[in-house]
Amino acid sequence: MDSSNSGNSMLVIGAQLNAMNPVGDVYNRHYMVSAVSVKNLASGQVYNMALDSGHAVAKLPAGSYCLNSLRPENSSPLVYCGKPFFTLAPHKIVVAGYFVFAIDYSDHNYTLSNALIDKQVLFNQLSKTELKSLENFDGEKE
Repeated sequence: MDSSNSGNSMLVIGAQLNAMNPVGDVYNRHYMVSAVSVKNLASGQVYNMALDSGHAVAKLPAGSYCLNSLRPENSSPLVYCGKPFFTLAPHKIVVAGYFVFAIDYSDHNYTLSNALIDKQVLFNQLSKTELKSLENFDGEKE
């Protein structure tokens, strides 16, 4: 195993933001999300990742994490650090899945509406460049 990966994991994560009305009904209108951040729960360190087609791949230290925030395009970040949490094991490729949020822009109220849906679908949507970075990581898919 490559010693430069010592204690690191590869994270695959996706995020989506849908429209919601004031009474909480979610619509199939998507807002573009340009970036997400994840937070290491033990150290408090926050890692920012640009999204490419709704997902990101990043090498991070092993540990327990939360999705810390997502940034809609041309807007302030929406901060969320709550369940479900995910664990990055050393030398593993971890597919955390999609985190789907809904927002009512009339009062800026947002909520997590679904999480960790079909991890394999997310993995299958990765670009050739992202897949190559996972292959070069020399870890095992979880």
